Amino acid sequence: MLWAHQATNNEQMNQAIRPCSILGTILLFSFAIPDVVTAQISSDGSVSTTVTTNDSVNFLIENGERAGSNLFHSFSKFSIPTGGEAFFNNATDIANIFSRVTGGSISNIDGLIRANGSANLFLINPSGISFGKNASLSIGGSFFATTAEKIVFNDGIEFKASQPEDEAPLLTINIPMGVQFGSTAESIVIQSQAISPDSDATVGIQVEPGQTIALLGGNLDFPGGGLTASAGRIELGSVGPNSVVSVTPLAQGWTMGYEGIAEFGDINLTQQAFVITNGDSGGNIEIQARNLNVKSGSRINAHTLGKTQGGIVRIRATESIEVSANPTVSSTRSNLSTRVFGTADGNDLMIQTKELKVAGFARITASSIGVGNAGDVVLDVERLQVLDGGQIGSATVRSGDGANIRVRAQSIEIS
Repeated sequence: MLWAHQATNNEQMNQAIRPCSILGTILLFSFAIPDVVTAQISSDGSVSTTVTTNDSVNFLIENGERAGSNLFHSFSKFSIPTGGEAFFNNATDIANIFSRVTGGSISNIDGLIRANGSANLFLINPSGISFGKNASLSIGGSFFATTAEKIVFNDGIEFKASQPEDEAPLLTINIPMGVQFGSTAESIVIQSQAISPDSDATVGIQVEPGQTIALLGGNLDFPGGGLTASAGRIELGSVGPNSVVSVTPLAQGWTMGYEGIAEFGDINLTQQAFVITNGDSGGNIEIQARNLNVKSGSRINAHTLGKTQGGIVRIRATESIEVSANPTVSSTRSNLSTRVFGTADGNDLMIQTKELKVAGFARITASSIGVGNAGDVVLDVERLQVLDGGQIGSATVRSGDGANIRVRAQSIEIS
């Protein structure tokens, strides 16, 4: 180096200039080394998935392995930066896209996931999935995100997100019958506050009318984020490690079964989070957890706007459900509600848990402000607490009947 060469000629000069010369050398090298841009989405090479990008923000995903109407993709990383896009450029006759992430890093999604046609999209990453404030969907079918280790098909084939290099490419034309977790059950975080392209409404992660959003992981945390499935279906499941959850196909989407599950996790809605199936019909919502918390102005709603009868909002928690808000902090009421605005009857609301607490600026209601009748409310609990202004009830405005409210409890506390 330059400073070392000078030192051989004049030791005194060396002592004088060495600190500055070293600094100059360090600065020279620091400016000479370019920043390395890490790919946000990349193929792991186990199947013929290709990923191309011109700007490291927008990604084009093509090829993959096709079997009948199923398409398989495998990624080492799958994250979308803020404002970016992952475009699955699939053939329009594909029914299901199965995508696994095998590299061991969480998927941070803060942009758009897009696909062609009416394909359903599965995303499996056992290292965790986080949907940022800008996360959104533009797909024609249903969306299933899980932190399970593998998807199991009804012919016995498994599409694993662990050790894919040990497998030959797996192809099946069958439909999934379940998912299996490994020794961990990582969380899914939903912060999306995306705006609908058709209105100014905040919809979060949204599918087309009549489709399903299914999230299955360890804890499901909604810090201010939300989901919308207009006249569709929302399935939320929180389970522990080594769980096996069945997946049953429906006309549009899927429903999940939890028979034999030994351990569940928690689902937390905070900071005005929302889960909504408003539409021509009220759709269906199925939630399974250990503890469900709906706090600080958050809500779970199924509101029938038209002439198609609402379905069921079924919430099961093995330990507790709390619906609460502090009126001095939150300007929005926390609520579990079904409501009729149109001519059809509304959704039934069915809750099963050990402890149900409705406290503060919070309510559980089934009401009608239209012509149709409100759905029923069925509470099957061991202990019911309605405290500090919390409400359970029904109301009517026009010609529709109010809800029948049935409560079965070992103890009831009303304050």
